[in-house]
Amino acid sequence: MFTPALTGVGETGSPPSHSALSRIDLPGHSWMVRFQSTPAFDRSLESNQPTIIAVGGVVVDVLLFLVIWSLAGERKRVQRKADQITEALREGHTRLQLAQEAAQSGIWDLDLRTQRLVWDARMLEIYGLQA
Repeated sequence: MFTPALTGVGETGSPPSHSALSRIDLPGHSWMVRFQSTPAFDRSLESNQPTIIAVGGVVVDVLLFLVIWSLAGERKRVQRKADQITEALREGHTRLQLAQEAAQSGIWDLDLRTQRLVWDARMLEIYGLQA
């Protein structure tokens, strides 16, 4: 809408909530241009939409934080469980080695699919073979 008068008053009789005055210099002419918000724009700022968007953003942020916090806690629990299983496996291996040394026995493994027989170093030593 073009209004030649620079009154600064909108259609409703109240001044616009946002306005700017700018000077444009062209060769031979100088122009003053006023930019101002329309009454419809001013009314849209009075709605609850920005508040609803802000609250929605906060809710999404909180939910994302909770998901990340839960995943981090789950990762720590899984790591502790893996550490416990690894320690139990080490203890079992150590006990097997001690029992094997005490019994002076070795370990062999037969793969039934390939018929491949594998001996450990102690089995080779018992039968006088080199590793």
